[in-house]
Amino acid sequence: MPNENDWPRGHRKRLRNRYTHGGFAALTQVEKVELILGPSRPHIDLREVAVALLERFGSLEGILEAGYEDLQQVNGVGEAVAFHIALTLPLSREYARLQQTAKPILRNTEQTIAYVQTLEVSQDNETLWLMLTNAHFQLKRCIKLHEGTLTAVHFAPGTIVKHAIRHGAAHVFLVHSHTVETASPSPSDIQATAVVAEALKSVDINLVDHIIIARAGHFSFYQNNMLHGTTPALLQKAAAPAIPFRLFDTP
Repeated sequence: MPNENDWPRGHRKRLRNRYTHGGFAALTQVEKVELILGPSRPHIDLREVAVALLERFGSLEGILEAGYEDLQQVNGVGEAVAFHIALTLPLSREYARLQQTAKPILRNTEQTIAYVQTLEVSQDNETLWLMLTNAHFQLKRCIKLHEGTLTAVHFAPGTIVKHAIRHGAAHVFLVHSHTVETASPSPSDIQATAVVAEALKSVDINLVDHIIIARAGHFSFYQNNMLHGTTPALLQKAAAPAIPFRLFDTP
């Protein structure tokens, strides 16, 4: 039995790592097809099959739309591989349908707050939520990134970027809770927001808003024009020094 360091499993592990760190866009067309085929024949080198499929059907789209019998005409594609490919597109369409019916649109702060109110927000510890949307502001994923202490929640900006890339987000909303009455941002809140905005900008993803919620209400960085300027402008508002792990904390 081959191990993860042998071909082809070592090759697939490298592809999985590239996908994990860079998303689907980091892969070539052949590599995308290889990953799709992988579960159907876990111990076989499928690169030549992937190339043959692309030559026959012209593109990844053509492969996914090909008929079950047509797929089996390609050398190396048996019933199991053909079935696996044929199942991929209907499954993707079903997922898209469920997204359309179950995922809200977050076009403004009020809509975002309304959705946040449906979440479990801790009253005892500061909590950070990451909300990822597509280009049309439809929610793709809501992630409880971290629950901290009574006065702070720690996080790494790179973690936010990684989640955004992995889930194909076009826009990002940050939501975090204060355990005190006031929702006013602390210097660390301001600095952390600037760092996250810059990190996301470097991969062409937009930080739309950072919303702080508290017992007495909420504070929106977007509504208070604190995301319209450059990162240096935001940093000038912050008194807290740069630290390896950024910190949202209660003032």
